[in-house]
Amino acid sequence: MAVLERHQDLVDELLAEVQAYKPDVDRELLARAFQYAAEAHAGQVRQSGQEFIYHPWGAAKILAGLQLDEPTLAAALLHDVVEDTSTDIEELRAEFGDEIAKLVEGVTKLTRVRFQSREHAEAENYRAGIQSIPKGHHDAATALGLTRAQTIRRIVLPQAVRLVIPSVTNDFIALLKDSSLVSVITMVELTKVYGELASTYFDYIGLGLLVAAIYFLMGLPIARFSRFLETRLAYMKV
Repeated sequence: MAVLERHQDLVDELLAEVQAYKPDVDRELLARAFQYAAEAHAGQVRQSGQEFIYHPWGAAKILAGLQLDEPTLAAALLHDVVEDTSTDIEELRAEFGDEIAKLVEGVTKLTRVRFQSREHAEAENYRAGIQSIPKGHHDAATALGLTRAQTIRRIVLPQAVRLVIPSVTNDFIALLKDSSLVSVITMVELTKVYGELASTYFDYIGLGLLVAAIYFLMGLPIARFSRFLETRLAYMKV
């Protein structure tokens, strides 16, 4: 309990974000998942020196921003427990149930995959996004009388797209920056002009920051469009 009390501000921040879109949030589940993860990762730190628990908490915050349900958020909090601690997947299943254990197990297996190409990795993003939708959503759609095609179109795909948009956007921006248009033409020109101006005006820092800002702005429209899609899908009505 001491671990939970020490990080109560993190738990409260996550719960407040979830409660904004789900007033009847399962507070007990998320608090229990956070405590379990914090205790399992006790003593582990990131390269920055920050406690490791901030990483799964950050992942859960991102998914809360996509308005996902509590089992998915709990799995985000627990996603490195099996991979980076001595905890076994069966222990996790006994503590949190089969649905959350399967989500954690899927993430653990995915980190061990070695992709043969960028296309292979991209396809795996889409497949993982579709398979990450809890089975309970399929069952609920069936109970409501939706056909399999309707379930995929109205329930599965919107959630899957919301999940994969961040990784797909990052891949697309990286691909754009690696393209001949940007990496050969634009960056060469930027670097050349920067060198000429900096040697003329002796303002290496200011001009360097300006070049960095221009390079950053190249990917900004794509990131903005990605955020627009995430927001639009978050409020899409079934």
